[in-house]
Amino acid sequence: MFEKFLFRITDNLAERLLVCGLVVTVPMGFTGAWLGAAYNQVYEGVAFQTVLTGLFFGGMPFVLLGGLLILYPFERWIVRDRAMQSWKWVFIRLLFYMLAGIPEGYATGVGIHLALWDFPRIVESVFYVQAVIGSMTFGILYSLVERAVAEFRKREAAYKLQIDSLRIEIDQIKREKQVQEIVETDFFTDLQQKAQGMRQRADGAS
Repeated sequence: MFEKFLFRITDNLAERLLVCGLVVTVPMGFTGAWLGAAYNQVYEGVAFQTVLTGLFFGGMPFVLLGGLLILYPFERWIVRDRAMQSWKWVFIRLLFYMLAGIPEGYATGVGIHLALWDFPRIVESVFYVQAVIGSMTFGILYSLVERAVAEFRKREAAYKLQIDSLRIEIDQIKREKQVQEIVETDFFTDLQQKAQGMRQRADGAS
């Protein structure tokens, strides 16, 4: 099960981004939604559960969708495998992810406005701070996952070489065993004796 999951995220960039995004966004989004709901209950008298669900389900999809739309082209056409070869590209990736947090924060605000209502500016600034920090964390996690995936591919290739080598050895042992079995049969012994007799007669005739 876990091996199939690894193969899927190894071969699919969008799924790899989505998985890493969920790992970062869900706990951060839930924490932010919890704090926002607590603020609204204390200062505005709004039901905690209503605001919690509105903030979480209003903001998180917009962050994930916005992040995927921004980061996929960047990873697909700009970074590619460069971050695996150079730490400079890891730094560029993290910088870009940090900047991507700004439109993600805006998308979060739009989603929350649609799901709930406007908040005071000081409260809405949390959307941007959270999105930038989350995006940076996402970039670090993604870089670690990318290296883990590369190591997984390397080990898989090494295992395949070992398996191919073992298959060749097994095939060779099988052939040698088959030859040995043929040599040890009465039929082969009889053929050898006949061949030896024919050689002796040929030598005698000459």
